[in-house]
Amino acid sequence: MKLLEIVNTEEGKYLLGTLGQKPQNKIVHITANSFIEHLGGKEYKATFFSRRPIEKLFQPIIDKVEIANEYKKFNQREAFLHYSGLETKAYKYPRIYLTTSTFNPAAGANSPVDGRLVQSDNTTWANARNSTGATPDVTETTITVVQGETVGGTFNIARCVFLFDTAALTSSATISAATYSLYSSATFNNSEAGNSLSLVACTPAANNTLATGDYNTANWGTTKFATDITIGTFTTSVAYSDFALNADGLAAISKTSITKFGIRASNDISNTAPTARSFAFGNYADVGSNIPKLVVTFTVPSGAPWELMMTGVGR
Repeated sequence: MKLLEIVNTEEGKYLLGTLGQKPQNKIVHITANSFIEHLGGKEYKATFFSRRPIEKLFQPIIDKVEIANEYKKFNQREAFLHYSGLETKAYKYPRIYLTTSTFNPAAGANSPVDGRLVQSDNTTWANARNSTGATPDVTETTITVVQGETVGGTFNIARCVFLFDTAALTSSATISAATYSLYSSATFNNSEAGNSLSLVACTPAANNTLATGDYNTANWGTTKFATDITIGTFTTSVAYSDFALNADGLAAISKTSITKFGIRASNDISNTAPTARSFAFGNYADVGSNIPKLVVTFTVPSGAPWELMMTGVGR
């Protein structure tokens, strides 16, 4: 049972859409964390996620179908619908239980990782911003950017990491546009809503986890890859907020390896102590749906060998 065939059905596209991006065109390539649509001619659109959510979503279904077929030959598409829960026919198909840890990537330390680093010592602004270490968290489901003044004028800061395996673009790709999207998971009033989320470069020491030292400002860029989104705007609705990448952001996308983005509060970058607390709550990949995504539009040279093969999952 080939995943590439599955995801080109309406049901397969629906399931992909639960991650936060439903394909509208023919899918020509898919990996554990990405899929590529053909827009026509030489133009393609690639959607990338942190972690390996496509594998986590589809692999258990494929495994159950294959196990069921060892018992009896079933209609492949009907079996897929049953084991995906889209059209249950319990009277017809055997119950199959899988060991989750075997078939699904665990939350947390998986490449390409996402997560946050929090300096929460309620210390001075200078100490909070310039600390050489903070608490890493790669199992969090909600992004929190915190820059706050607490009782006594002390501060906490969070910096957030989002990695994407963008090697499926290949070195021959010419990128014309890209959008990084982050989903707001809550609406609330913010006491310093004028503070903003800034998309920048970050360079954690590893691609599959975060370490205390990754918080160090030396590992974070100050060049903004898109127009800032104010925290007040971000928190007014439960929906995606889009960062349309500028030239610097497009140049930061790796065509052959891992693309590394980070979110910092704007006054963290400018080194301006806030006058009140400000928060932004949004989804990390571990939440399972409406997860962070990077959508890239690109072309390949005329006549280039664009051999898009099924890789990573369900081969």
